[in-house]
Amino acid sequence: MPFLPTVLVVDDEIRSQKALRRTLEEDFGVFTASSLAEARTVMEREDAQIVLTDQRMLEVSGVAFLKGVRETWPDTVRIIISGYTQTNQMDVIRAILMLLRQVNEGRAEVENGFIRAITPSGNRKAQALMDQVFEVRDRFEWRSLGECKLFGTVCTPEAPMDPCMVSSEGACTAHYTYGRHKDAQASMA
Repeated sequence: MPFLPTVLVVDDEIRSQKALRRTLEEDFGVFTASSLAEARTVMEREDAQIVLTDQRMLEVSGVAFLKGVRETWPDTVRIIISGYTQTNQMDVIRAILMLLRQVNEGRAEVENGFIRAITPSGNRKAQALMDQVFEVRDRFEWRSLGECKLFGTVCTPEAPMDPCMVSSEGACTAHYTYGRHKDAQASMA
């Protein structure tokens, strides 16, 4: 019998545990735990390569639990799930299965696990809104810090033309406020 990577499913809802077990057991050895104490016991006893936990747990959040897992078992892959979305539960389970298969196969790539909501052609409504706001240009002139013809002239923190000038932490804003432009202004005064 071939070696199957093992997954520990931690969820205080037994129905969710059973659904995840049914989904994963063909490709993984699956352990389950209903509490954090039970999960720690399984982790100490078994070699679980992957821990999959719900965010909403009775004792602590899934994030807090996985921080502890990282400290004690740093090589364990940690995945958190949440039922806060309005997606179908099977969509979430399918996405988790896709992610676990990537881990098992040593892949790291973008895959669409929500094919009912996100089609290969994309979000048409969002695309239509972007078409209203942005325009396609025949030619694009790369602008970068120190070379942009707009910097310090028509593009300032008071009248930004680029994302780098919009935020107070943006590279262009910082350069405008503290860099060469400020020195040039001081010498003109």
